[in-house]
Amino acid sequence: MNRAMAPLETASSAVSYEDLRSLASATAPCITALLMIPDPRQRSAHISDTVRGVEKRLKDARIDGATAASLVEPLRAMAAATEQEGDWPVGFALFRSPDIFRYFLLRDLVTEFVMVGERFQIRPLLPLLSHDQRFYLLALSQKHVRLFRCTNQSEQELQLRRLSPENLHVWMNNRIPDHVLDNRSAGGPSVGSMKGVLFGTTTDRERHDEYLAHFFKKVDKGIHHILRFETAPLIVAGVDSEVSIYRRVNSYPRLLDNTVHGSPDGLTLPELHDRALEIMRHTFSAPLGKVMAEYQDYRDRNRVLFGLDEILIHTQEGRVSDLLLREDAVQRGVWDECSLQVRTGIDHGSSEDLLNLAALLTISHRGRAFALKAHEMPNRADSAALLRF
Repeated sequence: MNRAMAPLETASSAVSYEDLRSLASATAPCITALLMIPDPRQRSAHISDTVRGVEKRLKDARIDGATAASLVEPLRAMAAATEQEGDWPVGFALFRSPDIFRYFLLRDLVTEFVMVGERFQIRPLLPLLSHDQRFYLLALSQKHVRLFRCTNQSEQELQLRRLSPENLHVWMNNRIPDHVLDNRSAGGPSVGSMKGVLFGTTTDRERHDEYLAHFFKKVDKGIHHILRFETAPLIVAGVDSEVSIYRRVNSYPRLLDNTVHGSPDGLTLPELHDRALEIMRHTFSAPLGKVMAEYQDYRDRNRVLFGLDEILIHTQEGRVSDLLLREDAVQRGVWDECSLQVRTGIDHGSSEDLLNLAALLTISHRGRAFALKAHEMPNRADSAALLRF
């Protein structure tokens, strides 16, 4: 099921550094708009209000009428297109310049704004890059094993077919492991369709866990085959005792430690997806995890910077490999490229978001930028940079 139908082909539910490099190289004027749509019935009216806000900002910026009209035209088309759309996300970040029209579907916006300036405001997209934007969800139960490919906006069930067993009872009747069969004796009428029972001194619970371990090992073999070329994380949803057994036989390297607790049979797919997303929000992406580890390695050396002036100097020189920004930090001013200094105390209309500038410069030189919560930032700083050399 896809719950994020995009009204135009330019929409995306994921962002890449290639996308951001394109935005960083855009020609002015650059329009950035963040829009939340909590009520889908109001989306057309809400987008139309945003278009009017864009027109006002363009007029305030003294953009000529012909240029302004050409910039606004696709936004009006977008507003009209939403009238025919079904379900829709709660928000998006929109980017429009003379040579670019892109927007990205977002779930967790906390503010709205419309800006017109020399550069795009890309910071709202950086939290997406701090976490994996695609992952797999394994709904694990004895009655029904399912695998889903998920994004922040959607979930799609993958067909297991013969690659993985989907039901413990069916599998036990058809594919009980050979070494377990060696210890079976014929079962009487009381065992029904079980074909045989184990003998020995183990308890019923231990027997059942052994069956589950063999069953889950076959499940893992199928999952491993399906995901053999994948690097996206895998989240398991299931009862704790069963998940524990599955973890012992798992061979997929990016199985996350956190679990969607409880039987997935008792949850709807949107509920499973939302609970998995909550785990993803608290799990760094693989690239960011490596950056955080490198920060620990280099924190006592000269490869880590915290001062914004220094960071801007090194981003301009292309020396910053990875930039960390605090999501809610505010540092406005004017960056003087000649003196390589930040000038503050400037009128708001003449200043810009310097943290956004640092991110744009980093990405323009093929570096990476991430946004973190205040408590996640090294030294609780507003910004931190890891140098290439």
